Amino acid sequence: MTLNGWLQIALYLLAILLVTKPLGVYMARVFNRERTFLDPVLRPIERLLYRITLVDENHEMRWTEYAVAMLLFSVVPMLLLYLIQRVQGFLPLNPQKFAAVPPDLAFNTAASFTTNTNWQNYSGESTMSYFTQMAGLAYHNFTSAAVGIALAIAFIRGIARRQKETIGNFWVDMVRATLWVLLPICVVGALLLVSQGVEVRRPLFDARRAWAGRDDRRQRCRRHYYLRRNGRQIWLQSDLVPPDSDPGCLLCAGNDRASGGDHQTWPC
Repeated sequence: MTLNGWLQIALYLLAILLVTKPLGVYMARVFNRERTFLDPVLRPIERLLYRITLVDENHEMRWTEYAVAMLLFSVVPMLLLYLIQRVQGFLPLNPQKFAAVPPDLAFNTAASFTTNTNWQNYSGESTMSYFTQMAGLAYHNFTSAAVGIALAIAFIRGIARRQKETIGNFWVDMVRATLWVLLPICVVGALLLVSQGVEVRRPLFDARRAWAGRDDRRQRCRRHYYLRRNGRQIWLQSDLVPPDSDPGCLLCAGNDRASGGDHQTWPC
């Protein structure tokens, strides 16, 4: 490994060491429901969420109730993500007209994103539509991490609360992990990346223009040619011109079985 590589590892470990105590103290206050500097902004949002979802934030759960709530919250969105992938061809925000994700890949993706492993056994830009990525995958990027944090907090409470049978409220822990921990980190991280010149994803209309441009190039590459057989000229049409005419075209051999003659095509 190069010196630069070792320096990056050292700086990363140093950064983790520096934020451990202040972030730990902050998270302890968040999950003990003590006041923090974000309460004036986030507390009204939290109360609104509880009012909409009919959650009693003062209700304490035993470990069995906590576990059932966690499993229900994980299984239902997992099935929904699987369904979104299977029917994405009929859903909006799909300018590339991506077809449905195969069943095995859809299940693997839904399970991995639900469990926060995020195993992407596919090429995201050529498999998932914008809707699938935003409504499905991005949602699980937050909630799966929040569930993991909530379970860690519940485990710590189970060790610390020796005289109590409850370990907190899953819904409260998950909401607080999302609003007070993950969302601020996401905002700060995004601002840091933008400040360093990281490219932002192009808007939807740019993607449409890119695909329209690709279609135009395919039309420019199209070429007609003829095959002479038994003294008679048979009209054929190749997909594209040879690669030396357009660097975006790749050479490929083909056979015209309908007319009985061999020829070459050059598909992009």
